[in-house]
Amino acid sequence: MGELRRKAGVAKRRLINAQAELFPKPAADANKPFAREYGPKEYGAEAALATEAIHSRLTDDDLAAIATKAESDTTLVDFPVPPGAPPKQIPLNQPWRESTGVDRKRNDLMLGTRFAEPTFLEKTGLTTATPPEEIHAMTHSPFGAGGGFYQADLVADGLASAGAPIADGDRILDFGCSSGRVARVLHAAYPNAQILGCDPNGPAIEWADGHLAGIEFTKSENEPPLPYEDGSIAAAFGISIWSHYAEALALRWYDEIHRVLRPGGHLVSTTHGPQSIDFYGDIGLRSNQQLADIRESLYLRGYWYAPEFGDKGDWGVVNSEWGTSFVSADWMLDNLTPKWEIVEYATARNEDNQDVYVLRKPLS
Repeated sequence: MGELRRKAGVAKRRLINAQAELFPKPAADANKPFAREYGPKEYGAEAALATEAIHSRLTDDDLAAIATKAESDTTLVDFPVPPGAPPKQIPLNQPWRESTGVDRKRNDLMLGTRFAEPTFLEKTGLTTATPPEEIHAMTHSPFGAGGGFYQADLVADGLASAGAPIADGDRILDFGCSSGRVARVLHAAYPNAQILGCDPNGPAIEWADGHLAGIEFTKSENEPPLPYEDGSIAAAFGISIWSHYAEALALRWYDEIHRVLRPGGHLVSTTHGPQSIDFYGDIGLRSNQQLADIRESLYLRGYWYAPEFGDKGDWGVVNSEWGTSFVSADWMLDNLTPKWEIVEYATARNEDNQDVYVLRKPLS
């Protein structure tokens, strides 16, 4: 693994060294470092903008009411574990009791949604709607009540650090939204922005459209184009979407998002990278042989893909170019620039696993 980390470091340094040529700084901000690059343990930079925007609407009395109910709610629930790990049950209030800082605030919002206090829902803009088991969702756990606060923060923080915070009137696209776990939080945090979501999973889109008011949901196809006009989107994000595409389809979808973004618009994209090899090795989710194959493929060509969903597809969405992929920073540089500017690269920023890239469509 030492050699893997060394090569990952080389890729990161290449991003920084290429910055002057490939990532021009805005003229009005010439003295400020343009790109931010940091590693999986450097989370002090996390601003949690979406969570903070929602949580700040609550009074001390609101928080006291949540605390009173949380202290007594010892309901045992299944704790999310990696595939293949033994089941685990914990009291629902355990993460809330043990958390501090922004994690405590996310747990406040999760439990407040679960308790469904009318004043809480009115103030926060959150909703108790929960996809049933037969509808695709990234989690059906009670800990997912209210939506994906962590992921919404990842998007909002990434855009803000790239100099493009979500603003009133912005059209923000959740590309691969499933049943809307991230879109719903962003809509609550930024009610004056226009949040859109698209996904090829028809039942998930139908559920979201019927239960999450104020968001424009659209069923998309497995191939471009999207049903949006050229340059009509201010920013887009794909959380664990480009971690699934075969190489050619990944490039086609990067090109399509480039088309629908306005000049200067941004895309937040997460991918499996070299650090993901360590992540999957540590939890034992992939064999040592497969991880060795992935590592070799990243060294030799920068990309690894396997069609792992089979004939039945992923929750009924059948696509021979949709499986699992890993990508190196070198591949991103070689294939996306200069059409895209890479303005941020955060190793394993997404849950100590996936890399996060913030890409910008140049102004001209």
